[in-house]
Amino acid sequence: ATEAALKYFLLGAFSSALYLYGVALAYGATGSTQLAELPKATLNPWIGGPAIALISVGFAFKVAAVPFHMWA
Repeated sequence: ATEAALKYFLLGAFSSALYLYGVALAYGATGSTQLAELPKATLNPWIGGPAIALISVGFAFKVAAVPFHMWA
């Protein structure tokens, strides 16, 4: 049980870190924390693309979407 708890904790921490890094990139590109402002971030593809990708991957881990469904 300890091994499973550690794996779950590390996966949760990793997904949260990815999501927060994506939000930080989006904030740096748009100056806003609102997700409705993300289309402005795509004006700069070097920042907007990775920001949207990291937010999506972090969210996919949290909702156990394929291929991030290790705990579903």
